[in-house]
Amino acid sequence: MSISGADLLAISVGNLHGVNIESQEIINLELLSEIASGIPANFLTLHGGSGISLEQIVKAIGLGIVKININTDLRLKYLSVLRQQLSSVNSEKVYEYLTPVINELKEIVKLKIHGFSSISS
Repeated sequence: MSISGADLLAISVGNLHGVNIESQEIINLELLSEIASGIPANFLTLHGGSGISLEQIVKAIGLGIVKININTDLRLKYLSVLRQQLSSVNSEKVYEYLTPVINELKEIVKLKIHGFSSISS
């Protein structure tokens, strides 16, 4: 915990809360490094990690990011797969629509966890 009493600090270093639909977000790694050098270890979160390349996320983790929010990535995939299911499945059984949605979300989470853990120290 910091002297402020906060457990984490959410910073914006080129990222947005949500996803930039128009272009890929690029983390300002130089600014992140500068911020990280002046605060306690294990204090920074990337509030707005959706839509950022895995390479950029891994570099940000290497510079001190300890929490990454990816809710928008998950919500976008959820809606996409659900819409696909609603247009292609004709059933009164809700699980026939939702099971593929949940399976897709599980795969994204697995890929993110594996990718975020791929840092070679």
